[in-house]
Amino acid sequence: MSPSELTDARTCPACDAGLAASLEEWLLRCPACDLWVSLLGEGDGRLGSETALDEQKRVAALKRLRERTSEELLDALGRHMTLSGARLLDVGCAYGWFLEAARARGVVGCGIEPEAPIAAAARAGGLDVRAGYFPECVAPTERFDAIVFNDVLEHLPRVDAVLARCREILSPDGKLLVFLPDSRGPLYRAACWFHRAGYAGPFRRLWQKDFHSPHLSYFNSANLARCAARHGFRLLTDRSLQTMSVEGLWLRIHMDGARPSLATAITFAGLVVASPILGRITPSDALLHIYARDDAG
Repeated sequence: MSPSELTDARTCPACDAGLAASLEEWLLRCPACDLWVSLLGEGDGRLGSETALDEQKRVAALKRLRERTSEELLDALGRHMTLSGARLLDVGCAYGWFLEAARARGVVGCGIEPEAPIAAAARAGGLDVRAGYFPECVAPTERFDAIVFNDVLEHLPRVDAVLARCREILSPDGKLLVFLPDSRGPLYRAACWFHRAGYAGPFRRLWQKDFHSPHLSYFNSANLARCAARHGFRLLTDRSLQTMSVEGLWLRIHMDGARPSLATAITFAGLVVASPILGRITPSDALLHIYARDDAG
C-alpha cells in the first residue's frame, strides 16, 4: 500500500479524525489533536534489522539515566498504590534497570523484552524476564497490579490494541504507567523547525528512523489521555519530567553505531551549551501519566 493509500485509510487512535500527510512521506499527523503517527510500523511490529544499536554504548549512555528515572517513576506510582508485594509488568524492560529498582521496593516484577540476548542478560541478574512481545507473552489468565511502559509505548504499533489488552489484564484496582517523549517539548518543536528550514537530521533522529525499533507515535498530554480514556482508563497523574542530561549525551547520539560527524558534533555542542538554560526555562521533553481503570473506586 502506498503512503497516499495509507493516509486515506488511517484515522487518529485518539480522536478518530482523519490523519494527514506531514513532514516526511512516512509520517502522518492528526490536524484535530496533534497526534503524530509513523508509517514505519505498518508491519507486524517485530524488530527490524536496519540499524542495530551498539549495546556497549547503549548501556554506558542510558544506565545511570534510566536508574534515576526509575526511582522517580516508582515514587509517582507509589503515591497511588502499595508497591510492596504488588505484581508489576514492565513491557520492553531492556536490561531490567526499572525492575531492579522496583525489586528493591518489594515489587514482584516481571518483564517482557523482544531482544532475546538482552532478555537473557536481565535473567542472568536474577530478574523474571520473558523474551518476546506484548501481549503474546502474557497468559490469558494472568493479572497484574501495575503495567509500566517506560519509553516503550511510542515504539509499539496498534496503540489501541495495546491499551485494550492492558485493561483486560489489570486487576480491578490496577494502575497503568506511561512514560514517553512529548511532542510539545522543546526538542521536538526545535526539530520540526529545523526540518522546515531544510535540516531534517535531528527530526529523523528523534523518530529513530532506520533503527530496528523506531518511534511509531508522538503524543502530547491531551491526546494521550484522550486515547487512554477511550479504553477505560481514568487519568490520575499528569506530570512532565526533565530528562535532558549532558551525562552520556555523546554516547546517546551515537549508540546506533554511527561515526561522529560535524553535524553531530555541532548538535552535541549546542545541547551542552543550552542544557542549563533549557532545564530552567522550558517544559520537559517527557510525559508521565498514571491511570486507573475507570471502574475502580
